[in-house]
Amino acid sequence: MIPLFDTLNLKGKTAVALISALIAVLYIMSAGGCDFGKTNTIKEEEEKSYISGKDNLSRGRIPEAMSDFLKVVASRKDAPESHFELGQIYLYNMNDPVHAICHLQNYLELKPNSQVSPMVRQMIDTAKKKLVATLPQSPFG
Repeated sequence: MIPLFDTLNLKGKTAVALISALIAVLYIMSAGGCDFGKTNTIKEEEEKSYISGKDNLSRGRIPEAMSDFLKVVASRKDAPESHFELGQIYLYNMNDPVHAICHLQNYLELKPNSQVSPMVRQMIDTAKKKLVATLPQSPFG
């Protein structure tokens, strides 16, 4: 018999019952809900807040869209599209180049080779120029 069962003084039918119970518990956990590291996360674009953000953006409700995209960014480590949307909002609607740069750089870290990466780099350059323009003395003068 298994040494553990000898230590616990479990013999015969009791040991077999315990083994059967353990196997049943492991089966139930693996089949019925405990995922042992598997993740069934939904895509960012399927997040309720992301969908709401895109809808609010299309309706011109910028503050509501920002709030929605910020919720996605706060709840996910992988939210490149929300960072992209926030970068655009901060750059073009809020005139906040610092936050725009932050979100656009986050996008590039998450999707460095995407089709829009060159455009995102140009947006970062635009944001940097806007930031420099707000300084008291222009370094270009």
